[in-house]
Amino acid sequence: MFFQMLAAPLYDSEYPLAVQYGRAGHDVAVSMAIELENVIHMHPKCAGSDLTEYLAMRAAWNGFQSATKSKGNRKLPGLETIPDEQIFFYSMVQSKCQEEDGNQGRRVNNVLKEMKEFRETFGCSLVEKSANCEPLF
Repeated sequence: MFFQMLAAPLYDSEYPLAVQYGRAGHDVAVSMAIELENVIHMHPKCAGSDLTEYLAMRAAWNGFQSATKSKGNRKLPGLETIPDEQIFFYSMVQSKCQEEDGNQGRRVNNVLKEMKEFRETFGCSLVEKSANCEPLF
């Protein structure tokens, strides 16, 4: 399964880093975070797929930030004026919209409202955070 994640359309070494980390980076991190999810019992309301998605997004974001600092980044043709940080989040949301479990919209919204970097990237000042998961996030 892991090797399937590292093939087009999810991953291609020619994609800009924002797309690589927003899509494949996030999905690889989800797979890794699933293992951690099985260990968390202290916060049962937060230990479901939202936590997995949050941890995966955090790992993908941190990896993206590290990679762009050390390697620079290519721009997508026609989207040169859109900041890499926005492309990262657009790529993540696009990959989640392809899922068909009926909960992807809720999960994406729950994860993004917890991320300070998302709020800063898009200038969202009034995002209601989840009170139940505050100790984890």
